[in-house]
Amino acid sequence: MCERARRGPPYGVGVARRDRDTRGEVDTIRTIADVVRVHSAQRPDAIAVTMGSRDLTFRELDRRSSQVAQALRAVGVERGDRVA
Repeated sequence: MCERARRGPPYGVGVARRDRDTRGEVDTIRTIADVVRVHSAQRPDAIAVTMGSRDLTFRELDRRSSQVAQALRAVGVERGDRVA
């Protein structure tokens, strides 16, 4: 079995979902950004994304996404704005 097959399903699958509390009611909405932050803190060296032969860890993904967010804020993009 190849290494990538042993890793199991990617962490990003199904993460943008509504979490339910013990009564089955919608409690919070977890975004992909939330999941990246949690995994970056708990498992920073785990593989988050694979691009061809390059693996990106949760630490690297969190750092790079923060850099993109800062650059967008620097040019006036605010929460809720659409970016193409």
